[in-house]
Amino acid sequence: MRRSLAPSQVAKRKQGGDDEDEEWTCQTEKKRKGDKETRENHISPYRKPLTQLNTRLTYTDGDKHEAFIRSILSKPFKIPIPNYTGSLGIRALGLKRAGVRKALHDPFAEDALVLHEPPTLTAHDLIKADKEKLPVHVVVDPVLGKVLRPHQREGVKFLWECVTGRRIPGSYGCIMADEMGLGKTLQCITLMWTLLRQSPDAKPEIDKAIVVSPSSLVRNWYNEVGKWLGGRVTPVAIDGGSKDDIDRQLVNFMSQYGLRVPTPILIISYETFRLHADVLHKGKVGLVICDEGHRLKNSDNQTYQALNAMSAQRRVLISGTPIQNDLLEYFSLVHFVNAGILGTAQEFKKRFELPILKGRDAAASDRDRQAGEEKLKELISIVNRCLIRRTSDILSKYLPVKIEQVVCCRLTPLQTELYKLFLKQAKPVESLQQGKISVSSLSSITSLKKLCNHPALIHEKCVQGEEGFEGALDLFPPGYSTKSVEPQLSGKMLVLDYILAMTRSTSSDKVVLGSNYTQTLDLFEKLCRSRRYLYVRLDGTMSIKKRAKIVEKFNSPSNPEFIFMLSSKAGGCGLNLIGANRLVMFDPDWNPANDEQAMARVWRDGQKKTCYIYRLLSTGTIEEKILQRQAHKKALSSCVVDEEQDVERHFSLGELRELFTLNEETSSDTHDNLDNELTRSSVSTRDSGVQSLNDTEDKTLLQKHVESGGAEVKRSETGEEKKNEGAEGQCAKDEAKVSAKKLLDFSILRECNFIFYCMFGLFATLGFFAPQLYIIELSVSRGVGRDRATYMLSTMAVAEIMGRFSIGWIMSRDKLRKRKLHVLLVCVIAMTADLVGFTLVREFYGLAVCCALYGFFMGTLACTHIPLLAEDDVVGIERMSSAAGVYVFIHSFAGLAGPPLGGVLVDVTQNYGSAFYSCAAGMALSAVFLGLVKPAKKGLICGKRSSRDNTGVLNPQWDESKEQSGEHQQDKAPSPHNSSQAVANSDHMDATGDEEKIIS
Repeated sequence: MRRSLAPSQVAKRKQGGDDEDEEWTCQTEKKRKGDKETRENHISPYRKPLTQLNTRLTYTDGDKHEAFIRSILSKPFKIPIPNYTGSLGIRALGLKRAGVRKALHDPFAEDALVLHEPPTLTAHDLIKADKEKLPVHVVVDPVLGKVLRPHQREGVKFLWECVTGRRIPGSYGCIMADEMGLGKTLQCITLMWTLLRQSPDAKPEIDKAIVVSPSSLVRNWYNEVGKWLGGRVTPVAIDGGSKDDIDRQLVNFMSQYGLRVPTPILIISYETFRLHADVLHKGKVGLVICDEGHRLKNSDNQTYQALNAMSAQRRVLISGTPIQNDLLEYFSLVHFVNAGILGTAQEFKKRFELPILKGRDAAASDRDRQAGEEKLKELISIVNRCLIRRTSDILSKYLPVKIEQVVCCRLTPLQTELYKLFLKQAKPVESLQQGKISVSSLSSITSLKKLCNHPALIHEKCVQGEEGFEGALDLFPPGYSTKSVEPQLSGKMLVLDYILAMTRSTSSDKVVLGSNYTQTLDLFEKLCRSRRYLYVRLDGTMSIKKRAKIVEKFNSPSNPEFIFMLSSKAGGCGLNLIGANRLVMFDPDWNPANDEQAMARVWRDGQKKTCYIYRLLSTGTIEEKILQRQAHKKALSSCVVDEEQDVERHFSLGELRELFTLNEETSSDTHDNLDNELTRSSVSTRDSGVQSLNDTEDKTLLQKHVESGGAEVKRSETGEEKKNEGAEGQCAKDEAKVSAKKLLDFSILRECNFIFYCMFGLFATLGFFAPQLYIIELSVSRGVGRDRATYMLSTMAVAEIMGRFSIGWIMSRDKLRKRKLHVLLVCVIAMTADLVGFTLVREFYGLAVCCALYGFFMGTLACTHIPLLAEDDVVGIERMSSAAGVYVFIHSFAGLAGPPLGGVLVDVTQNYGSAFYSCAAGMALSAVFLGLVKPAKKGLICGKRSSRDNTGVLNPQWDESKEQSGEHQQDKAPSPHNSSQAVANSDHMDATGDEEKIIS
């Protein structure tokens, strides 16, 4: 039997004189056939000889090593951190862990969010209990628990109790109905991750989860899961592809089972789910989350039926607007998450819907009203067990102020005549007034809504003479064309043009423009091109991937785009547009949820600025009726979802049917129909309300809810502008001047700010040539070799390139957007100091540093001095062409005269340093004139402000003494704070509000 080869055993054998270590040879008793020599030297492969060990000298070192290792292993293991139990989340393969089960995360840690706490057992019960079956705490992952806000922690606990059946025994669904911006996505991700990893039984509650969302939000959900969970899980996001590829991915997902599946989360769109529902119905899913769940309001559509047929017990529906139109849609949502809790649809309608609606009618009797309130309380008590709703008031602690205004704009004369003509001639109008609805009737509603936006949207129908627009083409001005937008033909477009101009000229804010019609977005594009606003557009034609890219780009602070055009239905859900803080809803939607979704794009987590929401309506038209209908639906939603019992019944159902009327006498039809005196007293109505837009930063523009704005432009039947003693006639004239402005406007030579800027350019050009011409000779005169001196020109050139790149990046910063002149002034002062530095240094490295600095600042100056003419403090973008021509002429003259004058000075003084001194003096003078530009613009030097505003449009001016009579002062310089796009009819000025006067 073979002995051990350990060194200690071998040493013993050697001491005992054992000869086993001698060379071994094979001994055979039998002789075999074959070569004798081969047989004698044959060694069996199954036996290996013991070789002589000649490493006797290393035994001492080996013994020390063995002793050292034994001393380490003899020490018991000690936990380095007191009370540290180690990572319980990563379990090794092998035998089942013995002993008492423990929670995945420490329930007693600071800020731990405990969703479930097992009952406390007595010592006797603990001895008798099976320690391997004791329930454990369910604790939210600390990575998520630390970022949850208080209302979100409460929401996660509510969701967990619902989906585990602890709130309603036998029901495992709930509705997350928080308003927009409260973090519904994060709460649901926290719930999903907790269920995938924990339960009171110390094992995952579910093995798989599916998130169903609109196609535009699939990528957003994927990013959010990655953002909050990091690399802990990799979801499967399916958003397009061939049918075979999608089926293969879904089959792979559904075939996963066990406690730890590789990809436990599937993110899929509603459309893809419906098309591939047969694959998803073949297995069970632990949790289904439906984002924008109000899509399931109709229980008869295929998407609802496909989702409802899925084998998923736990269901979470996310919707900030669970009630959009009626209570029956609300029933569909509740029935989806918890079937049978409200009975069948017929039982719900008889038991709840009819009594509640009957009691909410303005003409309801006291008995009906009381019965409706009782049924409403009963419905709320049932639904509140599976629905959680928090309003956006919570965000007031985390987000800046949001100011929402409804701006009622008068129709222009052209819009009024077209509106009257359509109401008189259109046959579908009669059928609607009789309560009959047809396809043509719905088309008539669309036509009126488009007319309220702009007459250009119905011009084609007028050309073709469609029903309701026969003879309407004669009302348009002669030669009218839809190729260019004319804001003066639409009251709302005038107000929008004014808002954009004031925002652009007085702030660095960005604006989101929303509309329900892509044709209106086309008009926005024309307006932006005419005003030279940079913009991006998102509508239904844009792919999902491209949407994410442009949204990310627009939100970047360095992005120059000023306007984001948004189709309300295509981009109203899930988009995060915190790069803008102003939003204009150009037209209302019948469904208030669509408008609420669109308006929530800017006021959400991450927003740092005060948000302004403008809702534009045409006064006395169908748009106000739509707003009233929205108020009725939102009041119903507030009663059922928000539990606001004191919401007033503002409008009767009969009043809501009066769609096809035009009230020309009112300043706001909605305001006139308010029955709540408290609400009426809080609404300020001004016929000249648009004029209050002058001070958008200091006060609410139109006081909370409804403001009456008049933006009227009168035209004669021939289409020619005629004089009007009121403001509207002058408004039309001034608008016509925009398109007729001169190519070269020499009136800028009378403006002090432009003259000072030209003087800056003159002296700066006279003072820039010295280093390029004389740096080599100056260096040689200081003892620097000519070869080394020539390197300085290369240094200057490289530094100039760096300066050009750097100034472009600096000028794009939001904080410096309004301080570009100050940045340029700093560069000029630095160049002046650097020119003086050339004359003071005496060695090569000092001159090289001066050359590098000079090249850098020269690059910044060369890149910015001409583009800054477009700044509002100089001449503005509208007169850039005229100003650039004059400025470049002066600049060129100085460039030709400067070098010869410097050469004469060097020849006279016989000193190259004199050229640098003269250039430094020129730069110093240019800095002085540049510093005077902004004070001159403000009228602090010349005593007279520029006669044009920032858009280049002459501003009408009101004489305070003649304002009440509507006389227009045309002989005075117009105020830069008012724009002709928003001049109201002076005949309707509020005589009681002195603070609302526009003072010249």
